[in-house]
Amino acid sequence: MAKSLLGLFLLAVLCTSRANAGYTVTFPSSGDVLDANTPYNVTWILNQDTPTEPAVDVRLVKGPPENLKEQMKICKSIDPAALSCPFLVPPTMATGIDYAITVGKDPANYGYTPFFTIQGVGEIPLTNNGCPNMGGHNCNSLATPCCGVNGFCGNGPNFCGEGCQAAYSNGGTCVQPEPAKEPVPNEPKAVPKRKRFVKF
Repeated sequence: MAKSLLGLFLLAVLCTSRANAGYTVTFPSSGDVLDANTPYNVTWILNQDTPTEPAVDVRLVKGPPENLKEQMKICKSIDPAALSCPFLVPPTMATGIDYAITVGKDPANYGYTPFFTIQGVGEIPLTNNGCPNMGGHNCNSLATPCCGVNGFCGNGPNFCGEGCQAAYSNGGTCVQPEPAKEPVPNEPKAVPKRKRFVKF
C-alpha cells in the first residue's frame, strides 16, 4: 500500500530549489512521458564532491505535492556514487501526469524530479488544469501558495509577483499570506497587597 511521505517538506523541495539537497535528479524530468513495461535509467548527480550518505533509496511517488504517496521502491540501499538506477515501469502502473522520483535516505538530502507522466493503464488527461509543471495540481499549501510564471509552486516575489498565475494559486490570489504571529503572553497582574490591621 502506498505510504504517505513528508508532504509539506516534499512540497517545499519540489517547488523551490534546495541548496543543501544531496542529489540533483537529471532523468526523468518535466515533460517526459515514460511508457509502461519499458526499461529506463533514473539518473542523478551529486551536489557535493563525495556522497553525504553511504546508501540511497530511489522511490516513485505520486499525487499532489503536499501529499505525495510512495508507489514503489525502484532501487533500495544502492551506492549514491552509482549515479543511476534501472527502472522498468510496471505494466499495471496507472497512467498519470503527477509522478515524481526521489533519491536519498535522509529527507534532508533528497533529490527530486519535477512531475512527469507515466503512460500505463488508462488515458493521459487531455488538459492539465493545475499549475502547469505541478502534475495537474494547484498550489494549495501556505508554504508555497503561488503558481509562478515558470509553472511551479513557490513563495516570495519570484512566484507571487509579476507573472503569477492566480487561477492555480492558493485561494485564487497571488498574495503571499503573512506568517501567523505568535500570541504575546499576558503579563501576570499584580496582586494588591492586603492591609494589616494592628489590634490594641
